[in-house]
Amino acid sequence: MPRHRISNTARNLDIDTNVYTGVQGPVRSNETLIEMIYEAHIKPGWLIAPYFQYVFRPSGGVPNPNDPIGVSRIGDAAVFGVTTTIRY
Repeated sequence: MPRHRISNTARNLDIDTNVYTGVQGPVRSNETLIEMIYEAHIKPGWLIAPYFQYVFRPSGGVPNPNDPIGVSRIGDAAVFGVTTTIRY
């Protein structure tokens, strides 16, 4: 489960923005990703691979653009998909 930390420079920008604007918005911290992939070999030369990803705190917890006050973070994200490979 990869966990990606936001740089101190970006965190300090968030803190400075909060101080100088007077609006207490979220300070980015980290992003965590869980990913599951399954490969199904349908027949020789044909592969189908469905996958699922779940992202906790996308982009480190950036502000929600739909929040008029700007204090809430965007929500976690679930991603479903499928890839296929055909070799002939």
